[in-house]
Amino acid sequence: MKLSRLLAACACFLYSQLACAFIWPNVPAPPQSTHSNMADEIIINNVEMRITNFESRLSTRQVVAFYRNKWRDKFAESQSGPWQQISHGNKNYFITVQVKDAGFSGSMGRINISKVPDGLPKKKTTVPMMQGSRIANQVITKDKLTTSTMVLLINLNTVDDNVEFYEKNYSQKGWKIIFQKDHQDKNSGVSLVFSKGTDETSVTIKKVKNHSTVILNEVKKRSWFN
Repeated sequence: MKLSRLLAACACFLYSQLACAFIWPNVPAPPQSTHSNMADEIIINNVEMRITNFESRLSTRQVVAFYRNKWRDKFAESQSGPWQQISHGNKNYFITVQVKDAGFSGSMGRINISKVPDGLPKKKTTVPMMQGSRIANQVITKDKLTTSTMVLLINLNTVDDNVEFYEKNYSQKGWKIIFQKDHQDKNSGVSLVFSKGTDETSVTIKKVKNHSTVILNEVKKRSWFN
């Protein structure tokens, strides 16, 4: 009996620890507003995020005052162009509310919540890339039935070399090319679209000075049954 109680207590403790580790903070949208989540899950350069867009009948000044009052003296404010920003953080999460005027309709903005990584996040990706490529930026969004991965890569290879690499890589994996368009000058850029079942990937390759940029947008869809 004592052993079963001990095991039950340990299980409850572990469950509570795991639950706490994955619970995102509840950041309310400002009063008199409508809001929607950008996606179920967002990962930018391997940092997990949640982004909520909102439109409010309150002014920018009133929205900032709402969060200022909520976070008391634990906040920082800044301005970037038309955007007013107010931020609040702790050891687990960093929250930034960005808001700007929306004409006569009040204000509009977004709530960004970033999960603080244990260490310096490493840029890594699952999409194919030529040897020597560098990941400049990556955004992954996940919804119930769709995972979208958009990656900006930079390498020193030619446009033709990149085109050949992606055509070969995707064809070997069972993808079919359904669209190809050369830019005004083929050496300056090419756009490709591949499909496999319900999945689709677009690849835009451009020549910029002495290097090439590759914008790859991979959209994978799941059914309700997998």
